[in-house]
Amino acid sequence: MKLDRQDYASLGGLVLCLLGLLVILLTQGAARPAPGDAEGGQARLEKHLAAQSRLTMLEQLYAPVLQLQDAGRVSEALLTLTDLQKRFSPAPYSELLKGELLLLSGARDQAVVTIAQAVRGSGDLIDEKSPLSRRLLVQGLVDEGLPYYKQRAAGGNASARDL
Repeated sequence: MKLDRQDYASLGGLVLCLLGLLVILLTQGAARPAPGDAEGGQARLEKHLAAQSRLTMLEQLYAPVLQLQDAGRVSEALLTLTDLQKRFSPAPYSELLKGELLLLSGARDQAVVTIAQAVRGSGDLIDEKSPLSRRLLVQGLVDEGLPYYKQRAAGGNASARDL
């Protein structure tokens, strides 16, 4: 089979069309991000902004309690926190503050129970990367209480006063 001038022209046109299509596909793909990437970035941004607004809200809401705690007025801080918990539903962060205040006032057993409930409610409270983290406080309570609970589990006569 012999190719004539028209066959060469048709093949040349076909090759040019394919090259043009290839160039268009390559340049459009590089200029526009994949749909999943854009949506993922948007979701991360929304999540970050929600976390920031939550942190700001918690700081503003519990500022009076933290100020009283810093001033050493623990009983007043507990009363203020109780009032806030009545007006707003108790959040894990407020339970953690209550546990800290109970610990400062000497009610260790109640403090441990309250802090444990708070940590169960929100893992952010022991996450090292979280601005709400109280990991060192919780770790200290665990380290202090572990021998007591081990002895108690083994059938020993450990008392809560040994803590």
